[in-house]
Amino acid sequence: MNKNYEHFQLSQKIILYRPSDKKFLLVKDAFEDSEYHQKYGPWELPGGRVDTGENVEAALFREIKEELGEEIEFDLKGAVAGCHMKLDSDRNNDPYRAVFAYLTIFKGGEINISDEHSEYDWKTVEEIESGKEYKSWLKEFIRSATTHIQKEEYLTDLK
Repeated sequence: MNKNYEHFQLSQKIILYRPSDKKFLLVKDAFEDSEYHQKYGPWELPGGRVDTGENVEAALFREIKEELGEEIEFDLKGAVAGCHMKLDSDRNNDPYRAVFAYLTIFKGGEINISDEHSEYDWKTVEEIESGKEYKSWLKEFIRSATTHIQKEEYLTDLK
């Protein structure tokens, strides 16, 4: 196990929501032969590891810029979901991951995905829920984000 992560490593996923059409951004893993792809599915959320000594918010901003491009504009709302992931043979010998998902509101800009992903698509919660190509962890993260969004909309309406 990597000495930088004695027990586990911290990763984050970005749940990017576009309010104009109520869709979420999904990215397709470019490494079809990877253990991650086989276990957690081809479609996922952008994100990555928090480096040793890096603050979580700085890591989120860095990952968004690295994986979605410099031009994207967004509003970070906060953590809405989490899980534990394990790979038997992680490429950095850090098989244990605590993963947190952060709701992020898309405000504009052009998306330019990194080489880690082969394509991207915007999907509604209904499309994700009914899609067989989407794994349960992804559906759970989107459900949690949707619940958070609905609560925010309800509070706004009350005000």
